[in-house]
Amino acid sequence: DAIMVIFGAPVAHKDDPERAVRAALEMIEAIKELGVVHTPKGDVQVNMSIGINTGEVVALNMGSDRRMEYTVMGDNVNLSARLEAVANAGEVIISDRTYRYVKDIFEFDKLQPVKVKGKEKPIQIYRVRGIKKKRAVVSRVFVNRDAEMEELKSILEEAIGGRGRRINIHGAYGAGKTTLVQKLVEERAGYRFIHIKGDLYLKNEPLGAFKAAVKDMYGDSIPEELGAIFSEATQSSPEILTRSFISFFSKLLAVSPQVIFLEDLNTIDNLTISFFEQLPLDRPMLLILESETPVEGWENFEIKPLNFDATKELIVNVYGEAEPEVVEGIYKFSEGNPFLIHQVFNLLRARRFIREKDGVWRAVKKLERFRMPESALGLAIETLDRLPEDLYQVVQFASVPGSNFSAEMISNIFGISIQKAGDLFREGVERGIFKYREGRYDFASSLLRDAAYSTLFKKRRREFHRRVAEYLEGYYGEKRYEYSFVLGHHYEMAGEYDKAIEYILKSGAIARNLGDYALALDYYERALSILKKIKSPEGMLEATTGLGKVFFATGEIQSARKMFRRAMIWARRIDMKRLAEIL
Repeated sequence: DAIMVIFGAPVAHKDDPERAVRAALEMIEAIKELGVVHTPKGDVQVNMSIGINTGEVVALNMGSDRRMEYTVMGDNVNLSARLEAVANAGEVIISDRTYRYVKDIFEFDKLQPVKVKGKEKPIQIYRVRGIKKKRAVVSRVFVNRDAEMEELKSILEEAIGGRGRRINIHGAYGAGKTTLVQKLVEERAGYRFIHIKGDLYLKNEPLGAFKAAVKDMYGDSIPEELGAIFSEATQSSPEILTRSFISFFSKLLAVSPQVIFLEDLNTIDNLTISFFEQLPLDRPMLLILESETPVEGWENFEIKPLNFDATKELIVNVYGEAEPEVVEGIYKFSEGNPFLIHQVFNLLRARRFIREKDGVWRAVKKLERFRMPESALGLAIETLDRLPEDLYQVVQFASVPGSNFSAEMISNIFGISIQKAGDLFREGVERGIFKYREGRYDFASSLLRDAAYSTLFKKRRREFHRRVAEYLEGYYGEKRYEYSFVLGHHYEMAGEYDKAIEYILKSGAIARNLGDYALALDYYERALSILKKIKSPEGMLEATTGLGKVFFATGEIQSARKMFRRAMIWARRIDMKRLAEIL
């Protein structure tokens, strides 16, 4: 009495969400032709209900040697089933994520959010009414990258054809590197795309970026082999973990080619980068790294600023016609950086240097008098200063957890109503401050997050970090040590050193066990710095012993001996049994 239809596996298309909705509407119409069926209990109108969701799933062959079946699993599959259960007979109900892909193609009724099993908060849903008679025109904002795109397409075809490639797309912040990659993989035909996004708050967690990406892809239905990698991360050696990681991706590559995008080198943890660098290139795979500078060991691909003509094209496509003086001014101040082009235009408009008249943006003040903020951070701060007061406050609140936060989380921590928090976050998305994905929010750029955080007074920062730490500690419960990297950071920033030291020492031990000795060294040195402010012989013993083990593992024998001697002094102060453990 039920069927599951998959679009995008094993072969993906850029319009898979549209195809799914069109097929659903046609199915509803087709079943009506069956009309009424006569049964012993009376006439029955044959009908169906359909639920559609969009997202990453696990696609694989399952079964025994005698019988194999191609199927998909994961949190996104489960959600589509929940939506089907919500739909009435003859209805097509879609999730908010599907809606974002097809909102310009179909007519919808926005329904009340519904609570579904397995989801923390209600899911926004829509009922599909039919195809729009006139489709909306989407502005084209991708300009003057034809040469780069052709070269990247050639690399992509070669890589998924079996000759793996490892490329680093580098350029200044806001140059359009991520946009270029998104355009490259827009069609997603014949391969699977995996997006691993850097996060400043996960930078110091081994495999933090990879774990976050896996959570996004699979929800709570993480493949067993990946789950084993994460659960064994604190016990297994780096060599065993690497072999398990390569084995898992080898199985994925046996099913279909993979394109893996590692966005923002500066905020991705070292172990995630190291694991992907060790994947053999004799497979159908393209690894794309995004950074601001060239990276040794990768094919480096530079993205340069837009020229004057491309700057003009971008302005016209997004904002409409502008007189030459306006275009020249924006080009001068932005130096052809796409991110800054938008910021400069908005500042000129907000400060009333330009005004739209007769469909053309014109200068109403001399642009020579316009003064750019001294830095990109200053530019972002000025953008935030123009927000409504209540939205500005929520932006400041959100800058403390920094990423992957929900309206409910901010509501609970900072004492504002869930309704108001949700409304303000939605407004923030509309204004380009936040990005939304599956019930969680992130800042649209790290620059905006840094700007918001920089406007908090130190006393408020400490208080906010304490609130976030206490909330997360309660939220994680028995699993809190798995998140020691995050908890240690927040307690340290809050000045709660007695709490911070516990999590920072745990983080050092985990990093050391994973073989990320540079990160372990950083944690143990942070611990020693904190231990100067509090009295903890046990903490000093653990920190000096840990440092000794790190130095020994990296071949710095003299430094290791020095640390072990310090550890022995602290062990004597505690008891002789602890001294024996070191000896």
